[in-house]
Amino acid sequence: MYGSLVSSSSETTSSPTLSSPLMMLDRRMYLEHEATGNPNGPTVYFLHGWPDNLNLYKPHVEALKEQFYCVRIGLPGFGSASPANWPARGEDIALVTRRVAALIDVINEQRKSSLSMSNLSMSTGGSKGPYLVGHDWGAVISYELMTDFPRLIKKAIILDIGGIFKPSCAVGCGMCCYQWFLITAWCLPDWCCGNTLTRCAAGVLNAPIDEPNNYGQIITNEMNWPYYHTWKRRCCCLGRLGYMESFTSTVPILFMYGKDKKMMFHSPEWIDLLGRRPGSLVQPVDGDHWFFIKGNEGVLITAVQSFFTD
Repeated sequence: MYGSLVSSSSETTSSPTLSSPLMMLDRRMYLEHEATGNPNGPTVYFLHGWPDNLNLYKPHVEALKEQFYCVRIGLPGFGSASPANWPARGEDIALVTRRVAALIDVINEQRKSSLSMSNLSMSTGGSKGPYLVGHDWGAVISYELMTDFPRLIKKAIILDIGGIFKPSCAVGCGMCCYQWFLITAWCLPDWCCGNTLTRCAAGVLNAPIDEPNNYGQIITNEMNWPYYHTWKRRCCCLGRLGYMESFTSTVPILFMYGKDKKMMFHSPEWIDLLGRRPGSLVQPVDGDHWFFIKGNEGVLITAVQSFFTD
């Protein structure tokens, strides 16, 4: 289904507050999301990255839905259809983060109002939840959520993208190559190989394009917008790049990353920081950037069941 989203950019203020979620809604814009699970259980939000869609977490939710109330959120421009009035050239990550925050805020409020006071502590209020799982660009948005809207999330599991990332020259060059390749594909029209180049990049990067739950056949260049807007922010000095340079939120994090990659998407400082933070953990896992699927779904399922237990 589709869930209501926050206001358009012209209505967005500079202050990252959500004092009244209903005031932030914009019926012209929606985020794709699906909710299922135990209505009395803690709420867990799932955010995917490139080139996936919300079906990335479908097998995990199937295993967790008896214990948790699971909400899978689809990023705009990813999946089977674009949201209504989604700009042709996408939006800045900061604005998309606000939209995700507003959706989470609304769902949290709806969950609170639908539960009796005796069950409140088992869902979005009280001592348990809500929780967050983020991978790839979903991890980037998760970091911004925890920084700007820490009250929305109590704990987070972040997959493979660090909160501090200062790449070496070699890693930086590698990242520039594939990201600008995707930006180039994003700039090209559909009839001029934009989609084909994006699908080729997904294959080279070992993305799960053949996984039945990921609908790899709908990968298009439209989903490359985060790379363009991140580089635009970087080159034009538009706002911070906090998720790459520093991380100040105190939300407890379980950081899981695949050990079998040509480049790591975190710096040693990130591992050191989490090691000093009470409640935070680091877990290296055998596998690549998508280490928690491809027959290894149990790694994330177990992590959710153990880390999201207060």
